Amino acid sequence: MKNKQYFSKIIFLIAMVIISCSSQEYTTAKLAIQQSDFKKAAEWLPKAMAVEPDNPEIPIVMAIEIHAENEEWEQMIALFDKAMEINPEKVIEIRAAFISVKEAVSNYKEFYWAKEFNIGVEQFKKIQEDPDNKPDYISKAISHFKSAAIINPSDANTHATLAKCYFDQGDQESAKNAALTAVEKNPDSFDANFSAAQILGRAGMSSEDILPYYEKATSIEPSNSKALRELAGIYYDLGKKEQSIQVFENAIANEENDTTKADLYFNLGVIHNQMGNYESAELSFDEAFF
Repeated sequence: MKNKQYFSKIIFLIAMVIISCSSQEYTTAKLAIQQSDFKKAAEWLPKAMAVEPDNPEIPIVMAIEIHAENEEWEQMIALFDKAMEINPEKVIEIRAAFISVKEAVSNYKEFYWAKEFNIGVEQFKKIQEDPDNKPDYISKAISHFKSAAIINPSDANTHATLAKCYFDQGDQESAKNAALTAVEKNPDSFDANFSAAQILGRAGMSSEDILPYYEKATSIEPSNSKALRELAGIYYDLGKKEQSIQVFENAIANEENDTTKADLYFNLGVIHNQMGNYESAELSFDEAFF
């Protein structure tokens, strides 16, 4: 019994030390959060930051308890950045967990990004169930994907998905911008480059404009038959038949689907025939109709 009483006193003293180390402003804000009085917390947290400018815990608390709850993502990210500038290594207490600033920022960014992205996906899926309300679902999906892009701007998949939504909405300019942003944020991403090429092509851009993205995509995944097929088609459209043949042969070597492989052989045969390679054309056509 005495040991339990002693332990309780130690815990109480530790709590008192923690509170005593905080400014009156921050203590008031924390008590408001405990009481779910977020209006009062929003009033006192900025005051706490003013009197404790070197405490990275306060901006993170305000980021998640105030701005994240209000879906004010830009303000949330600004406060995360502020905390990282103060001291990314400092261990702080967030929602009864002790964690470093950089871990807290990383974890909460990932959490809120995933939340917004997944809501966007769910809205997009509803189109199949209720196509009559497609414009409404697309608009909602775009809103959440835009939020996800604010939270984690370096995620290429978010921008690529946003580009597809814009295109479905009929906003080709925004679709192109989002697709190019995806490549800019992650130039070594296969998905970003491949999606950019497809979006730009559907938006009416020239084969010359599209070519670099397919070339980059196939350099990242040299055995991706779908990307190889697209690249071969672009070379063919540009009159680069020798390069098209080489790419078609690579695509055939990496294609497992018999129907797709037959189509590739047929296209290869057409190119050989146009170039006067009649024997090679015949062999390709034989494979196509095998």
